[in-house]
Amino acid sequence: ATFAQATQRPATGGCKVLDATGNFAFVARASWRDPGFVQDDDHPVVCVSWDDARAYVDWLNTQTGGGYHLLSESEWEYVARAGGTSAYPWVDGGDDACAHANIADATLRTRYASWNTRACSDGAPFTATTGSYPVNAFGLYDLSGNVLEWVADCRADTLSLAPVDGSPYEVNGCA
Repeated sequence: ATFAQATQRPATGGCKVLDATGNFAFVARASWRDPGFVQDDDHPVVCVSWDDARAYVDWLNTQTGGGYHLLSESEWEYVARAGGTSAYPWVDGGDDACAHANIADATLRTRYASWNTRACSDGAPFTATTGSYPVNAFGLYDLSGNVLEWVADCRADTLSLAPVDGSPYEVNGCA
């Protein structure tokens, strides 16, 4: 909100949101201010484009003296797993997941009966307030579940294309 106000970046453009049947559909009127469900300043921002995320990082660097960047996919994986090698930063990724992340669970299934969900309930049908779940071993919150995050990489069809040095996968005409 501070970035959008300071730069006068419009909260328009639409985004994909869940429709009444539980499918993702593009809604032209949806925005980070009104994604179609209750959000406030304690929730993670949603409904922003990759260009919005990049512009925010550029602006943040002008406000702070620099050093910020969108993580590469491999950097994101590393910090989300807190340096571990398991698929999830908690024990086994089973039904204890609701104690660690906002995921597709029984709470969401009450709205979208056709969804394949976990049996547990995290209590948040859409986004949960930031800091609702325990920190990972690096002291970071909310890297699993809740919302999708933008990374610096271009989309790759296979992990074999990803750089092994932590840098982002970049190609001309990146989609």
